[in-house]
Formats: sequence, C-alpha cells, structure tokens
Amino acid sequence: MKSVDSVSDSEEWGDARGESASWLERARIKNRTTHELICWLLYALVVITPAIYSTAFESAFTLPKLTFMRLVTLAIVGIWAVQALVQKKIYYRKSPLNKWLLGYGAVLVATTVFSHYFWVSLFGEQGRFLGLLTWMNLLFLCGVALTFFQSKKEIRRYVVVSVWTAVALAVYGILQFKGLVGAEGWTFDPTLRVFGTMGHSNHFGGYLAFHVLLLLGLFATEKRRGFSVGYAIASLPMFAAILATASRAAFFSLVIAMGVFGVGMLWFHREWVRKSRRKIGGALAGMLVLLLIFQGPLITRLQHLSLTQRTLGTIEFIQSGNVPDRVSWWFSALAMVQEHPVLGYGLVFECGGYTGGGGIDFLSWFDRVLVGVGDSNDSQQRKSFVCENYRAVFFRGGFDLFHSGDDEFWCGGNTAATLSHGGCFGGVVSHHLGFPFAKRSVWSD
Repeated sequence: MKSVDSVSDSEEWGDARGESASWLERARIKNRTTHELICWLLYALVVITPAIYSTAFESAFTLPKLTFMRLVTLAIVGIWAVQALVQKKIYYRKSPLNKWLLGYGAVLVATTVFSHYFWVSLFGEQGRFLGLLTWMNLLFLCGVALTFFQSKKEIRRYVVVSVWTAVALAVYGILQFKGLVGAEGWTFDPTLRVFGTMGHSNHFGGYLAFHVLLLLGLFATEKRRGFSVGYAIASLPMFAAILATASRAAFFSLVIAMGVFGVGMLWFHREWVRKSRRKIGGALAGMLVLLLIFQGPLITRLQHLSLTQRTLGTIEFIQSGNVPDRVSWWFSALAMVQEHPVLGYGLVFECGGYTGGGGIDFLSWFDRVLVGVGDSNDSQQRKSFVCENYRAVFFRGGFDLFHSGDDEFWCGGNTAATLSHGGCFGGVVSHHLGFPFAKRSVWSD
C-alpha cells in the first residue's frame, strides 16, 4: 500500500519510487481515469443526494438519500478495487486528518460493540438508519475526498458545485414555502416551516446555513468581479429560505459564525478600518436612518416571521415556570454520562427516552409521540456525548478544528480563506453548545 502526500496544481500524482509516468495515466477505463470517475461520483453525492426524495418510500427523504449514497459508495469501492488490481498497489493520501477519522471510527466501533442494543446501534433507528454502518460509510467517503481531491482548484470546484446545489434547493424551498411545489403526501405544512428536500426544517436550515458560510468564503476569495456579484445575489434566496425554515438552531448558528468572520475581517484589516473610519461611520449612519424610516414595516414583518413567533412562544413558556425540552434533554444527557462515562449507551439513544437510570436505545415514531421523546438531531453533539461519550466528542471536535484550518484541504491560505474557516468552526462550536449545525454529512443527518 502506497500513500501520496498533497501536491500542487501543476504536479502529477507520481509513483512513490519516482516513476516518470503518472499512475493516474496508467489506470484508464475507456478513456476515463479512475481518478476522474471517482471525482464525478463525489460530485454526484453533493448534487443528487440532497435533492433526491420519493414518496414511494416509507421514509420519503432518508431512504432515497441513503440508498443513493450506498450505491455511489459501492461504485467507488469497485472502481478503486479495479485500480488496485491493475496497478497492484493501493494509493491513498497521507494526511493528519486520517488520524482523526480513524480515531473517531474506532470510538464508534467500540461504542457499538458494548451498546445496550447492538443491532439498533449497528443499523440505526427506524426511519433514519444512522447506525454504525452509515457512520462508517460517511467516514469512508470523507477519506475518499481527502485522497482524490488533491489540488486547491479541485477542492474549490467541489465547494462551488455544492454551493450552487444549495442555492437551487433554497429556491425550491421558497417555492415550497409559497405552496407551489413539493408538499405532496407529507404531514408537515411547509407554508409554516419549509423543509425543502430534507424532510425536516432543522435539517434543511442547517444544510443551508453551512453553505451560506461556504458561499461567504467563495465571495471573499473570488478575484473576478462578475462571480463575486453572482455569489452576493445567490445569498439572498439562501437567507430567505433559512428564515422560512423557522429553525432557530440554523439561524443562530449562522449568526455566530458570521460574527466570527466579521470580527476577524475587521481585526485583520484594522489599518484600513482606521483610515476609512469616516466613510464607515457615514455608511452606518445612513443605514441607521433607513432603519428609523422603515422601522414600522420592518417590525411588522419581523413579528410575523415563524422564527420570531417560535422564539416568543419559548420565552413565554419559560416565563410560565416551564423548562424547555432542550434544557431537560441536557440534564438527562449529563445524568446518562455519569452512569456510563466510558462506553456510553450506544450509537442510537434518545435522551428524551431516558428515565432515572433506565432506558432503551430505540423508540419508534409512535413511541416518540406518546412519550414526548425529542428529536435526536436537535443536538447531535449532546447525542454524541451521551451515546459515544467524551472520546467521541474529542475526536469529532479535533476533526472539526483540524478540518476547518487545513489550508491544503480548503481553498487557500489567505486571510479571507482563514476567516471563512473560522466562521465554519464558529458554527461548529455553536453546534457543540446545542445548536445543530450540518457540517460534514453529504445527506440529511
């Protein structure tokens, strides 16, 4: 087995012994290299997987996405195997991120082996199937992307494809919010909280929020004015769709992440800010005047947003002496960690189903309705803390931090790229504090 280090845009992937011919050129299948085929499959993941759903399935959103991801994974394994047989070598990228991937994978395996309900942790709960098999699938795909997207140009192209897919789905979400498309055969009313092609408003909002940050990074690093204008215009339907989801988690995660980016930009360009303080002050004063002029319509509009209504409802609920469900789930999570601090409960366990030292790691949808069990995706980090314990939190956090700052894996080492990494990591930190933030999964988590 041979490993390859990262290469520049102009370098070929050469053999470890310094052979002149590229190993990619020797692995052609009908005039297409295995590298190209696998890259196209990875593109298909970020384009088709978020968009696909079918009411012909019992789980209209998860099963079609999961099935497509499985098929693409099998195709990648097959092509990679053919390449290995032809060349009698297996090539992979040598990256520090591999250690975090392997460490997290080892934690998931150990947690599953010692799970309270092994088969549920292996395959996942009914309707979602986020068990060990799916997580290993996702970790494998992440490793594939690390190996086959080597140059910054390839990585940027991949990000661009994913971002424009998200923009298209945001437009679809807006049409769904207006009642024009996509509400057939589903129990939720998308005109109240749009769920797009993800099946849940929180999932859709998290998906869009992360892609807004990627869009911000593309905008900040783009040198062509026309493309910059295009990115700025594309952000409008994405912001509108996030508001239409009424997902406070996605909204506040995005606010925190953009705050990290904004503060960083001001700090790195503080000399320009100091020299342009009069212009900046004038612009801020003009914005304040406009807000004062149009405050009536703006306040009315904000009051009618589902996001505002949900937030006000939660505040009234707390003022009445009640405890929000997210807070109660955190208390349950802490109690569960105290009982099983080493191995956790298993990959699939609902904090809302925990009752004083007992519990099960599978509840059907009907059971959730009856016992009031919370959605496991309302805080994936809390779920990791309970089900996989502190080791999983360590490896997930380390991978997020390392991934967010790896200039070889992202689009460049300049200030804007660094700050966009910081914005992404800020969103992840807010997710760790209880706001779900879709970051790595190529399908709705």
